[in-house]
Amino acid sequence: MSRLSEMQTRLTNQLILDSALELLAARSAEALTVRAIAKQAGMSERTVFRYYASRDELLDAIAAALTARLALPALEETLESLLQMPGRMFARYEEERALTVAALHSDLFERIVKTSGTARWAAIERIVKRYAAEATAQEQLIATANIRYLLTATTWHYYRVLYGLDQDTAVTCVSRALHQALQGVGVHCPAH
Repeated sequence: MSRLSEMQTRLTNQLILDSALELLAARSAEALTVRAIAKQAGMSERTVFRYYASRDELLDAIAAALTARLALPALEETLESLLQMPGRMFARYEEERALTVAALHSDLFERIVKTSGTARWAAIERIVKRYAAEATAQEQLIATANIRYLLTATTWHYYRVLYGLDQDTAVTCVSRALHQALQGVGVHCPAH
């Protein structure tokens, strides 16, 4: 493949994904059809299917593009980093509010959780095991599950959209619950 052809392929692929994200942000997840994406990109549906052989393949690519756009912060495997995550995660959800909300109500949700969340959730599990070594495996599992949920876009959505809390109050709620989950397995957390 020539360099020009490679560049055209890359740009067309990016146009498809950017168009899908624009649809998600501007309208809703229900608007995310191949026809709508093609129209938004100014190309035929056939062209979209030339790049993505199936709807599932397209949705996987859109989920990856959405994850990249969210640019969620990495979790260093320290207690301090974990305690800072509510503010850092919620800030990104807020900055990409329309995309975050759209992703929660679409075919993308499970794809995003399976890809982007996996490493973060494993890090949370390691942190809990390290700092709560005296807790039983069941207690560690419960704390890890609760912390995982607290840091999700779903929790952000509940606090910000459904409960109508401002961003600072939502972060405070999650930070307190995070401290309680850790203290419940014997982890001493600095005052927040």
